[in-house]
Amino acid sequence: MSKPQINGKRLRATLGGVNDFGLNAATGGINRLGFGDADFAARRWLMEEMRKRGMAVRMDGVGNVFGRFGPADGPCVMCGSHLDSVPEGGKYDGVLGVIAAFECVRALQDAGVQPYIALEVVATAEEEGRFGLT
Repeated sequence: MSKPQINGKRLRATLGGVNDFGLNAATGGINRLGFGDADFAARRWLMEEMRKRGMAVRMDGVGNVFGRFGPADGPCVMCGSHLDSVPEGGKYDGVLGVIAAFECVRALQDAGVQPYIALEVVATAEEEGRFGLT
């Protein structure tokens, strides 16, 4: 087992990957409105990226995405944020929390760490309040 190291190049690439969904190339703004096509495409993309890393991945009934690393049962430490955006939103609002949490899991995996308590990366649904429900 080695010391976990955040891979900045991989982190930036993953941020770029998720920010391809809903990007307005003319303005640089992100348009990934909650429950819209770009939002769900980004969630499906994230789920596939987490599966590639061997994480147990699920989406609940309201669209929250969870990727679990570690024991399948029992408590967990949950980290993340949201993937949706306001119209013409920034490239880091919410998404950085999700992708940073995912990068932490990848760093632990790369270092050979097997946690006793699971870590779960979460991408919550509709944080920005598009429908006035937050």
